Amino acid sequence: MAGTMFIVSDLLDLATDSDGFGSKNLGEEASTAVSAIQSGLTLLAGLLLLVGLAGIYFRQSEDDDLLGMLGFLVAFYGTVMAVGAFWADAFVAPSLAREELRLLSAAPPRALAAGFTLSYGSVALGWLLFGWSALRTGLYPRQASVLLMIGAVLTWLPLPLSGVPFSIAVAWMGYTLFWGKEAPDE
Repeated sequence: MAGTMFIVSDLLDLATDSDGFGSKNLGEEASTAVSAIQSGLTLLAGLLLLVGLAGIYFRQSEDDDLLGMLGFLVAFYGTVMAVGAFWADAFVAPSLAREELRLLSAAPPRALAAGFTLSYGSVALGWLLFGWSALRTGLYPRQASVLLMIGAVLTWLPLPLSGVPFSIAVAWMGYTLFWGKEAPDE
């Protein structure tokens, strides 16, 4: 569910951004109905992603090693931090937009930029390690694990739809977990 919701959220974000690179005025964007739907969907997807991460990890934890646990912990930490940013997008940004549009259009303070870098860097690193661990255990389809690693790296890039490969991989692994499909023996 999280993967599918993230894809829809990315498409909504792209639909409201004319050039796909965030050139709109953030204050004006934060106060639209489409932005409210998109940010709420992203927040819900992030919460579901935490549950999915736990389910995917616990299935492979018996066959995993220290790398898998480290990947899980870093991915969990990064995802929790990202969900905090999603919450701020859903509730803080619209409130601030109503009060002061110029504040949201300004460059972020260094501490805020460092926090975003740490949070989203942890997401990318944690999910990359987690994907590598999933590939090594062989409990999920090999292609899904590789796509998860590629998608984790792409989420770090500020490009339109860069989160789609990650979202597809998460949905694929969740489907495999939910329906009990085993990875093919090679």
